[in-house]
Amino acid sequence: MNSEMEYLSQMSFQSQKPNPRILFHIGAMKTGSTAIQNMLSKNQEILHEKGVFYLETAIRSQYVQSGNGENLCHLLNSDAKCFEIKHELIQFIKPGYLSIISCEVFSHLSEYSWKILFESLNELNVEFQLIAFIRSPID
Repeated sequence: MNSEMEYLSQMSFQSQKPNPRILFHIGAMKTGSTAIQNMLSKNQEILHEKGVFYLETAIRSQYVQSGNGENLCHLLNSDAKCFEIKHELIQFIKPGYLSIISCEVFSHLSEYSWKILFESLNELNVEFQLIAFIRSPID
């Protein structure tokens, strides 16, 4: 973990761009997502100083977590209305910061759910990127 924090301490993600920015972390099972989410959760102050916002939405414990995007994923997998999804997304946005939404459930979303998510992001004028970790199911 120290090497990740050293790397982050040399970077700044603060931006003067008017559009909000979100990085979606998609971690398939057994790709280290919980370790990444724990690092984000435990280092929020340092990340904030570097222009990264990680909204803590779950109560952290020693047990497996699904990340801060779990409720968003559940909305996307339900019959939620577009305004409900946009309302959920808005809580993750902090102007001038790169926001991170992380959840293993992203890897199980349907094509339709992704379409709804992308439409909602575009309506909110959010710039977004996806980062996904995968591994062979045989390993």
